[in-house]
Amino acid sequence: MSESTEHTPRHKRELTLWQLIPLIVIVLLMVFPLFIIIYNHVPPFHFPGTDLRIDHVLTFIIVFLSVYYLARRIRHMLFLCFATGIFTMIVLSFIGRYSFGEVIKDYRSFLYSINQSAIRFEFEEEVDPDDMIFPKAGEFRNAVDYKNPLVRNYAAEIAVMHFERYATGNNLRVVQFFSIFKEIRKRWRYVFDPVDGDYFAKASETVMQLRSDGKFKGDCDDYSILMGACIKAVGGEVRLVRTQVDVGGMSMGHVYPEVLVGNQKDLENINYLVKEVLFVKESEGKPLFYHVDVNHKVWLNFDYNDHYPGGKYQSTIRIAELRI
Repeated sequence: MSESTEHTPRHKRELTLWQLIPLIVIVLLMVFPLFIIIYNHVPPFHFPGTDLRIDHVLTFIIVFLSVYYLARRIRHMLFLCFATGIFTMIVLSFIGRYSFGEVIKDYRSFLYSINQSAIRFEFEEEVDPDDMIFPKAGEFRNAVDYKNPLVRNYAAEIAVMHFERYATGNNLRVVQFFSIFKEIRKRWRYVFDPVDGDYFAKASETVMQLRSDGKFKGDCDDYSILMGACIKAVGGEVRLVRTQVDVGGMSMGHVYPEVLVGNQKDLENINYLVKEVLFVKESEGKPLFYHVDVNHKVWLNFDYNDHYPGGKYQSTIRIAELRI
């Protein structure tokens, strides 16, 4: 062995192909779960001047290069580090903090979000929330009686009626919202208001309709009131949106509920859950639509116009909002 080679630090020596391949394989096995964990805490970042998201690319490159650099320096301890990482994941899985299954689920949702992005809905006419006047706001608020025991108990019941196996960890809250949507939407039957004026049925009143035939009956106001009350009763944030829709060439008023589901980072997992897990048949061939408010929070349309949350908005006009 030459003198120069003998005094060259081990991590700086050239690797043979048979040394490099297993090193990269082990690095990748360490990078993927680490990347998913770190990526969940990285804010969305777009290529300047475009809508192209590059935060996932930058995060992966930084994590990979960091792990590879450390692996080159301590490759004689690499297997020990790898074994330590596996042991840590086993412990986290055992205590219910972060399992291998959750790593795989997060990675699948990440890959899906890259290929199947949700669509941010843009409104042609949108009023500043501070300037909005929601007609008959007091009557709507009074009808959303989410603290009524009948409403609260019904909301709690249907929040765990569907998708319970997926209601874990960070998914718990939004999956319960989706369960509420599914149950109310499938039981809803549209019935017109009296011709001489609006009738705002309280949520508790609408729940009592189930006793006769297991169906809810009412118009968009009644639906929005019930949906808003049930989501609110289990800890969700809801607002009712007033808009105008075109029906047979005539412009008609319409109200629908929107539910806060998090930020754009949370939306990646939600998009995967709706399209690939919870509402596969209902959303087949259709994208997920969402709205972003002035605080960069993401809201999903919970209207009855489709059979999955995040269905297409019926109108591009947004007249007023009522925060429940």
